[in-house]
Order: sequence, then C-alpha cells, then structure tokens
Amino acid sequence: YRADSRLDELLDELVTTSGPHLDFTSHDGTRQQIWPVTDSDAVATMAARLSASGPLYVTDGHHRLAAAARFSATQGAGGGLQPQAADYIPAVFIADDQIDLYGYHRGVMDLGDHDAASLLAALREDLVVEELAVNWPDEARPRQAGVVGMRLGDRWYRLAFPKQLVPSDPYEALDAVMLQRHVLEPHLGITEPRTDPRLRYVPGPAGLGALATGGFAVGFALYPPSVADVMHIADLGRSMPPKSTWFEPKVKAGLVVRRLS
Repeated sequence: YRADSRLDELLDELVTTSGPHLDFTSHDGTRQQIWPVTDSDAVATMAARLSASGPLYVTDGHHRLAAAARFSATQGAGGGLQPQAADYIPAVFIADDQIDLYGYHRGVMDLGDHDAASLLAALREDLVVEELAVNWPDEARPRQAGVVGMRLGDRWYRLAFPKQLVPSDPYEALDAVMLQRHVLEPHLGITEPRTDPRLRYVPGPAGLGALATGGFAVGFALYPPSVADVMHIADLGRSMPPKSTWFEPKVKAGLVVRRLS
C-alpha cells in the first residue's frame, strides 16, 4: 500500500507500548515479531487508513487469492461454511517505502541451435554486448534498467538494449519483457517462459554466483524493477511478467492461521 504517515504513527505506538506476542529469528536470520491488535477502535482506525491510502497491490500470492475468491463464491450456495468465514484470508500489508525488490534471474539449460560463439554473434546484431573482466560474479550485476548481465561459458558479459529498441509502453520496456522478446525467444527458442523446462528462475538474493554454479549453459542477471514500476503497471490494469520480482521482507507462512470451521 502507499505509505501513510498516520498509519506509521499508530503502528509505532503499538509496538512501543506493548511486547510482541511472538518474537523469534527464522533460519535466514530475519527477526519475526507479531503484535495482536485487539482494540476495536484501533482496528477500525487502521482499516480506515489502509482504505484511504488507495488501492492495494498484490506482490505475491496471486494464485492463492484467486483460489480463495473461487472458494468463497462456493460457500454462498450451500458450501458448508458460514459465508463470512470464507470471505477473509490472512494477508501481510507492507508500505511501499518499506519493501525491497530484487531481480529474478534466468538460467537456460542449453543453447539450442547455437554454440557460445554463434550466440554472441547473433546477440551483437541487435544489442550492445561487452565482455567484462570480473573477479567474482557480483561484479557483473547490472546497475541500471536496460542492462542485463550474462554468464556464458566461464565468462561474463553486459548486454544493453539500444534506445531504439526500448518501447514507450512501460510494460513492454521492462527488462524481463525485453530479454524475453530480444534474447530468449528469438535466439534460444523459449516461447513459453512460464512452462519451458529449459528455463529456470533464480531469486535475486541467491546472488549471481548461482548462475555460475547452477549448471546453466547461459545465465542472465536482471536489474530489479522499482516498486513504482510495479504499482504503475498495476494501475494500468496489467500484471507483471512471470518471475520478475523477488521482494523482502517475507513473513514465515503459518504464523497466523484463520480457521474456516
């Protein structure tokens, strides 16, 4: 949700005047704390502030939300539960200024009809390709949109999309879309990025080293879209391309469970 200073103040007051109900450190070193809000006035105020902040943007759990909506619809016609019980789901709300997005990298298991030399030659016909001298993989991380890091064989390269290739449409200009349109599909034959078994996705926090050690014939490191990009795409009524963002912080599943019966 779009950040709201008044909501921040309410949350700060809550966590400074009482202890958490749960407090532990998860396996990845992230500290997880939960405060229950039971005061009806506080609940109403928080709900009102969230409602006033504008639309809510789904960054994870699209399929679960769709399944929950379909399940809820079945309960109104003798589905066995009180309709109100199926009308709610657990959710985590994060302000847009308190979330970090990471790139979602791509690894391809083989080069299709190419070898390394012919793939480089084909890419250079449309893109700016520069070989990099790096001592460790993270040095090849792209530092801006429109640039993709590539691991081919045991070498790293920088791919840049020339300005004349970048469309004005904000969705079409996303690096994940540009990579699919100008590299993965025409040169590696990946036409269905959601289902092609040759294509693997590597979360950004895993680091670029995973592209070098994952058994890929070629790997691509993507610069993350901004939170503003994600919200703008949603405001246009569109969804982000598959596996285009990895967000932090993540809350452990199962910390809060809603019983339906």
